[in-house]
Amino acid sequence: MSATILESPPSARHAGTRRDPALIAGGAFSLVFALFQASAVFWPTRWIAALGGPVELSRTKPVLYAALCLVIALVVAACGVYALSGAGVLRRLSGVRTVVTATTAVYLVRGLLLVPQLPVLARHPEAWRFGAFSVIALAVGVVHLVGTIRLYREGRTAPGATGGR
Repeated sequence: MSATILESPPSARHAGTRRDPALIAGGAFSLVFALFQASAVFWPTRWIAALGGPVELSRTKPVLYAALCLVIALVVAACGVYALSGAGVLRRLSGVRTVVTATTAVYLVRGLLLVPQLPVLARHPEAWRFGAFSVIALAVGVVHLVGTIRLYREGRTAPGATGGR
C-alpha cells in the first residue's frame, strides 16, 4: 500500500490547526480535578474533614453526598472538555467561547476569594487549605484567561471553524 492511501483526507487532518497550550493546561486541570472530585465518594470521613468537605452529609446521607460529588465532577469535566475544544484539541463545540469564558470567570472569582481570606488565615493558620484552594483556583483562572483571550482574538482555529462563536 502506498502512503497516500493510508493518509487521512485533508478535512480529517488538522493541518494548520493551532493548539492553545493555556487552554490545554486548563482543560487538563479540570479533567484531573473532576476525577479527584468523583473519587471523594469513596473517601473516609477524616479525608473529607481535612479538605473541608461536608462530613455530616457524607455520614447521614451518603447517597446525596455521592450524587453531589458526581454532579460537581460532571460539571467540571464538561468545563475541561470545552477548554480542550477551545484549545483546538477536540472538535469545536457549540457555545465554546461562552462556556470557556464562564469557566474562566468561576476560577478567577474563586481564586480572588483569597483576598478576603488573608486576614482570617493570618489568625487561623490551621485553615491553610482554603488559602491553598484559592491560590490554585487563581492560577488556573489566569491560565484560562490567557487561553480565553487568545480564543477571542484568534477564534477557534480548527479546520472548518467559523470563529468559535
